[in-house]
Amino acid sequence: MVIETKGFKILTDPGAYTELQNNIRGIDIVLITHEHPDHFHLDSLHKVLKNNPQAKIITNSAVGKYLKKERLNFLLVEHGDSLDIKDLNLEGLGEYPC
Repeated sequence: MVIETKGFKILTDPGAYTELQNNIRGIDIVLITHEHPDHFHLDSLHKVLKNNPQAKIITNSAVGKYLKKERLNFLLVEHGDSLDIKDLNLEGLGEYPC
């Protein structure tokens, strides 16, 4: 899903069950909610980042451990955290592992 708000184009959960996200351009943020394959697929993520090298990844520590192995930079947002990027505020909600 792509969300456009406050001048940002946000791609959520680039999963394994579709390839539609792989060719989208102009993505500012890739938001990954959890590590299940329908929400997080490394091959798709690499393709998205190739087409959008400026995109920032925002995720939690469960996904972050996989991103670290791939040497991919990310911004961490956990339950109760918030992150402000210009006029956009993102809040982490959900403290139970999937």
